[in-house]
Amino acid sequence: MTETVMSRGNAATVNKVKAGQAFGWIAAAWTLFRRQPGQWVIFFLASLVVTLLAGVIPLIGQLLSTFLQYGFTAGFLLCARKLDDGGEIELPDLFAAFREHWPSLLALMLCYLLVILTIVVACVVIMIGGGIGMAGTAKLGTLLSQGQADMPLGQLLGSISSGIKPLLMVLFGLLVVLVALLAGSLFMFAPALIVLDGVSVPEALKGSFAGVWRNWAAMLVLGVSMLLLFMLGSIPLLLGLLVVGPLYMLTLYTAWRDIYVR
Repeated sequence: MTETVMSRGNAATVNKVKAGQAFGWIAAAWTLFRRQPGQWVIFFLASLVVTLLAGVIPLIGQLLSTFLQYGFTAGFLLCARKLDDGGEIELPDLFAAFREHWPSLLALMLCYLLVILTIVVACVVIMIGGGIGMAGTAKLGTLLSQGQADMPLGQLLGSISSGIKPLLMVLFGLLVVLVALLAGSLFMFAPALIVLDGVSVPEALKGSFAGVWRNWAAMLVLGVSMLLLFMLGSIPLLLGLLVVGPLYMLTLYTAWRDIYVR
């Protein structure tokens, strides 16, 4: 069964690739990085600094930071395509997505926040309605009766969780991981589909989900490989992340190029 993502004037078919193709994505990303390595490092540092500074702004910091993350990811993808087409990239290119696609990126951010809120509410409902909630509530009742409910939040949550059966905690943890993977697959390729294929936000979410799960084996290999690279990059005083960070962004582009066939 094939999935189709509608874009402006054409349709992109979700291609199924072999698991080992993930290494090809990383290799192709490395080739793009080597064409202008200094520029990619500058892009990564600029996006990191701007996002971190935005995050400390009172009240709107976290929202602005999330929006910037999607905008810079889209900017990296546009730069990757420009370089892949034979052009040269400059710092203003990093901000192209903000100029041309900010309404869609804003809508994507709101969808992300809605998904996160839904997951949090669902987890709370499950905890309250199931055995996890009853065990935790019993422990909370004990703390209240002993006048210990005013302890720090982290200590309070730790005390409540101590009343929950370990098996239920494990099952609940696995459920949370599964839901997180499903949610993450909605957004992995969404910026690429929006700025590179010109699709709507709903179609981008649908196409991203289809692309990830149709190629779950390659995604697993890619995830493990990138995790190892990030671990290696963090060893020399985190300096390796200046390479691994841009490489990951470029891998999103090379994977998009391979999966979504036009």
